[in-house]
Amino acid sequence: STPHDGLGRHAAQLARLVPEAFPGTEPAAAPADPDSGRFLLFDAVAATLRIASKRRPVLVVIDDLHAADRASALLLAFLARAVNDCGAVLIGTYRDAEAHSTPALVDALGELSRSASRIALGGLDTSGVRAVLEGWQGAPPAAGLVDRIHRVTDGNPFFVREIVRLLATDSVLDDAGSFRIPDGIRETVRRRLHPLSAPVRALLAIAAVAGREFDAVMVSRAATLEMIEFLDLLEPAIAHAVVDEIPGSGGRFSFRHALIRETIFDDLSPAVRIRLHGDVRDALEQLFLADPDRYAAELAHHALAAAPLGDERFVEHGVRAARSAMQHMAFE
Repeated sequence: STPHDGLGRHAAQLARLVPEAFPGTEPAAAPADPDSGRFLLFDAVAATLRIASKRRPVLVVIDDLHAADRASALLLAFLARAVNDCGAVLIGTYRDAEAHSTPALVDALGELSRSASRIALGGLDTSGVRAVLEGWQGAPPAAGLVDRIHRVTDGNPFFVREIVRLLATDSVLDDAGSFRIPDGIRETVRRRLHPLSAPVRALLAIAAVAGREFDAVMVSRAATLEMIEFLDLLEPAIAHAVVDEIPGSGGRFSFRHALIRETIFDDLSPAVRIRLHGDVRDALEQLFLADPDRYAAELAHHALAAAPLGDERFVEHGVRAARSAMQHMAFE
């Protein structure tokens, strides 16, 4: 068989798109009406899949749809309607936050969803992480290692793979047994942060200093922002799947992955880290007055980290944190 078999008039349309696949076929002339031209081309692609699926089942997998242009997304939406009754199956994968923050894709993906089934994928559970490790080691991994990798990656398959890949050289573990962040993960996080504005990234830096989970009131005060300004700045980070609101927490948020927070924190210069620890300490001191027991340990941590600024309040806060720990029988 040849690429021409059964395509008839469609071959000339496809020759416009991939002329090398149709040698000797004169490409169809572009019609005066762009919409008509698009329909004829899309219809030719659908005919190719329908004809091919009569010979044997066809599976088409398209990765990274969030990087597609609008025309490609419209073609996929057309195919979803045109080939849903034949032996062809189309699977497309995309990162939800990036796709829905790209104006050119929003309408096309909405149209696609009317003719397709959408499956939301979460991270691997501990059994999935264990399977990845076992496949790499060839033997059952230690339960503690599985739990640690799952905890820092939240089961993100790419993050798990990068850590597992570097475990072979032991370079992913530091002297304290904590994970160093592989360069591949750092670059992935930086790409996710790149579309965010400078003010949003500055707010995320304060939040990263505060911790994996952070309090809206405390971070907004550290950033000297009104709450409405804080929420407006945080919204793009939520839309880009960098930060999530913790349901039922009363204004607490969390970085989507521990490794996102650690990458942001590690990219700060030592001087900036110290200054931001000071800002967080000052904000916590205001909250401490209303609820000393809740903030004692957190305040002592940031006061000590800000000590190079020349402020000795860390001594007072450290003593208070120690007394609070004693009261809760946390002697260690």
